[in-house]
Formats: sequence, C-alpha cells, structure tokens
Amino acid sequence: MGCARARVFMVAYRTDKLVWDAPFGLNELVECLRGRVVMTAKDYYYMDLPRVKLSDANERNLADYNSESRKLQFPDLNQYAKNGRGRGETVDNALPTLTTTSGRLFSQAHHRFLHPDEMLASHALPISKDQGKACRAPTLELDKVPYTSKVHMAGNAINIPTIGSVMLAAALAFQPVQKP
Repeated sequence: MGCARARVFMVAYRTDKLVWDAPFGLNELVECLRGRVVMTAKDYYYMDLPRVKLSDANERNLADYNSESRKLQFPDLNQYAKNGRGRGETVDNALPTLTTTSGRLFSQAHHRFLHPDEMLASHALPISKDQGKACRAPTLELDKVPYTSKVHMAGNAINIPTIGSVMLAAALAFQPVQKP
C-alpha cells in the first residue's frame, strides 16, 4: 500500500506450534483487503473547533501549496510545497499517513489543523465516550497528555486496520501443528 517509506510487518510464530496452511500468501490476502476509500480526509475533522490564525510562514507555505497544479485541500504545512516534498490527502481523498510531524495537517475548508484527538481517532482508538461505546472498549484517558505528545503518539502508531489485517491473516492461515 502506498506510503512515504517502506514498512515491514513481521508475524513471528513458533513452527513447532503453528504451520501456515492456506492456499494464499500474506501479500495476496492484504491485497484483497485493500478497498475503496470509505472515509475521506474531511471526515476526520469532526470536532467543532475554531478557525486558526496562521503564522506568516504557514500563510506563505499555504499560498505555495495553492499555486501547485494539484491543489490540496488538506496540505501538511510542516512540509514545504516549494521543495517538492509537499504532502496532503491522497489522490482518492484519503487522509495521508500520519507521522510524528503531522501536527500541521491543515483543512482549508475548516481553516484549522487536524486536532491530535482526531489523529488518534483516525487509528480507531476510543478517545470519546461515544467511540468507546461503539467499540465496546474503555475510553482512553488523554486529558492530561500534552498536545504534542498526542501528535507523536498518533504519528508513531500502527493503525488498527493494519493490525486487524495481520490478525485476520493469522486466523485464516495458521493451523496448529498436529502431534504424531
């Protein structure tokens, strides 16, 4: 799947306990799980937050993004448009991969940055009571976690759909080793 740099996911298992017993490989399964985008980048800006006043540097960078041929609606203002490393929503309007520097992912429609709680929610983490109820999981207590720490947590996380894909592959493909 598209990403800024290669990622490797390993599934370690004891060969004396489990054996891969499926007519498909892990890559084949993951390819089948890739689907069309259901939520677009704008769907993640769900909190009712005020518009922000951009710094002069961010205003210049936003103007550079807006002068590009592909006008991004969600540019990452921590990445400079002029140096060819600009980034934002994907071509199918999905939220870009979050990184530890994603604290300046800007919505032109909302005129604000993606909030760290919204970043964490994009990983399907229950950060509100409603999400906890929907997930049947306890709500994460993040009130005392600083803003930048939440950004770093979201940027370093492996999202739940990725973990779920690996778990699904393991559930479908691994069988216990039969003792003779």
